[in-house]
Amino acid sequence: MQQKNIPIWIVLVGLGLLLTLCGLFAAYFFLSGDATYLTDSLADTIQTPTLPPTLTPTSTRVPPTATPNPAVFVAAPCAFEIPKDAQVECGFVVVPEDRRNPAHTIRLAVAIYHSVAAQPAPDPVIFLQGGPGAGALQWAASVYPSFIVPILQERDFIVFDQRGTGLSEPALDCDELWSVYFQDLKQQIPAEMRAGAYAQALVACRNRLTSHGTQLWAYTTANSAADVNDVLFALGYQPANLYGASYGTRVAQMVMRSYPESVRSAVLDSVVPLEVKMFDETAAVSAGALQTLFAGCAADPACHAAYPQLEKNFSELKQQFDAQPVSVTITLPSEDQTYQMSVNGTTLTGALLWSMGRADLIPTLPQSIHRIQAGNYAALSYALALPPLTLSSLSLGAYISINCHDQVYATTPEKIEAVLAAQPKTEALGLSGVFASGQALFDICRGWGAAPLIPDENQPLTTDLPALVVAGQYDPITPPAFARQLAGHLSHSYLFEFPNVSHTPTVGSVSTCPLNTVLAFLHDPATEPSRACLAEMEPAHFIVPYTGAPPINLVSITNAEMGLNGKIPENWKYMGLGFAGRINSSLDITQVGLQVAEISAADWLAWLTTEFYEKAGFDQPPLKTGERPENNLVWSLYQATSQGHPVDVALAEYGRQTLMVLLFSYRDERDALYETVFLPIVDATMPAN
Repeated sequence: MQQKNIPIWIVLVGLGLLLTLCGLFAAYFFLSGDATYLTDSLADTIQTPTLPPTLTPTSTRVPPTATPNPAVFVAAPCAFEIPKDAQVECGFVVVPEDRRNPAHTIRLAVAIYHSVAAQPAPDPVIFLQGGPGAGALQWAASVYPSFIVPILQERDFIVFDQRGTGLSEPALDCDELWSVYFQDLKQQIPAEMRAGAYAQALVACRNRLTSHGTQLWAYTTANSAADVNDVLFALGYQPANLYGASYGTRVAQMVMRSYPESVRSAVLDSVVPLEVKMFDETAAVSAGALQTLFAGCAADPACHAAYPQLEKNFSELKQQFDAQPVSVTITLPSEDQTYQMSVNGTTLTGALLWSMGRADLIPTLPQSIHRIQAGNYAALSYALALPPLTLSSLSLGAYISINCHDQVYATTPEKIEAVLAAQPKTEALGLSGVFASGQALFDICRGWGAAPLIPDENQPLTTDLPALVVAGQYDPITPPAFARQLAGHLSHSYLFEFPNVSHTPTVGSVSTCPLNTVLAFLHDPATEPSRACLAEMEPAHFIVPYTGAPPINLVSITNAEMGLNGKIPENWKYMGLGFAGRINSSLDITQVGLQVAEISAADWLAWLTTEFYEKAGFDQPPLKTGERPENNLVWSLYQATSQGHPVDVALAEYGRQTLMVLLFSYRDERDALYETVFLPIVDATMPAN
């Protein structure tokens, strides 16, 4: 018997899809419920390590140079599953860890996907990953058919794990922090010991990495840009087309500024301008993203009719959660972990913004807000699982070193708190990203040993190199305003803002328009790509509860495996065993089932009561609501709920067999689906013989 349509858990990692530059390291701790416990003992626990004398805040910027000796590519077996039909070559490029002292080297894991063209263009694409700290090689293999193959029609595609990440050596992983984090999520650490546990884990990771000779201050965007130049030199490609996504756009800008001779063009998707100080922008970016969502619903007639006061409703919901936090069950399928989380208004806001980073979830968000108000926390549980699932791909040591150098040291504790205070609606969310105070964030970076920022390192990029600058309308991380800001000082750039998409639209959109725009640009960077497909991208259509209109068309089926005739909704997906699911999003549980078995109606009902929905069973014994005679059968009708969701069951005994029709739905749609789907299917269901 079919108990549950398990939604597809689509976790997009690698592109920095949800790996924001503004406080996600803090989100590990904040999402467990309390961000302030780190601030009390952190400065005492983490002692500031000694940095090389050349790494001082008063240094002037000297762009890191390429390796003194020509970089060499060393072939090696691919450490990932090679996609079918791919012509890929793997290996390492050796570069200095600290370019002021090139004797100590590290190895960058590289893969070259060779073009299928008879005469490939001489200039490849080199992909620059998001994060910072996310690996690229394994991700690239997973998106080979949809993303890489179109590029290979004209040129080679190079991907590498940036220093400190993925398969590169060393990888700055911090298992110590993950261990404490998951213990905390499962509420296994006493409250009075949490601060010490996290601080000790941070110190343990730092000490382990440095004991192996790792120079944490050497992991910066400027050094990664020099790595890009070395990789291209070692592989014999110059110039190349840079393809940066999210944080990767920052690396690309550094390459364009320091090594312009190595660049033919640049695709900059979901940009972070060099001059942007992300910790100063956190609250404003978050507030702007929420306003984009509310405005999008207001502009959609169906959404506005269903939720005419969405912004007000969310504000009230946030206040309600602040006054009385709720306990939500979180399940991580990949980790086989289930835990309870206490959710307040700030955590709720963060969960909404994480969901906005997923293009497939955007149409569901107004409805999710409404259902959370009604006490249905399924969408909230799903959203709260996204941070640990997504962030598990990060090399946390690289993330800390780079963010401290690039972003934390670009501002001051006082400036952080001042700009957060100017955004009262999202101030609490911003404070959560800095451990409740700007000073705590600086204590972490000093204790870690990150390199201080060189004063003019974050100056805006100005160049006449051709650039395609891309933004997604609903991006809650790198908003379109960032793209407009960068395009404003690139003299040969084309700005494309794609509607109804989120972060990294050229690799994460269901529409082919963004990637086709990239392909046209790569073919001829001197000519602006056509904008015709932009008009074909529909505005956001938000999902609203079904009210009975338009009618759902039912189609007749003969189910040989079940031995019955009946009907199912025409556009629902048949899942086997007599069940069809609506699946209008990855969150949708709505489904209908038709089955027959040699079992009594009473025994079948008893089984459902304990085993339905992956053994969640019914919340209470089912209630018989009546009988319905049809086609020489007498159907007994029952109502129940499972985890708060309505379940309607019809059972009809036929000789030694019992026929069943079941509808699993949401409360705000149950009545309409009961009349238009469930009862008509009951009336149409009969034994095949």
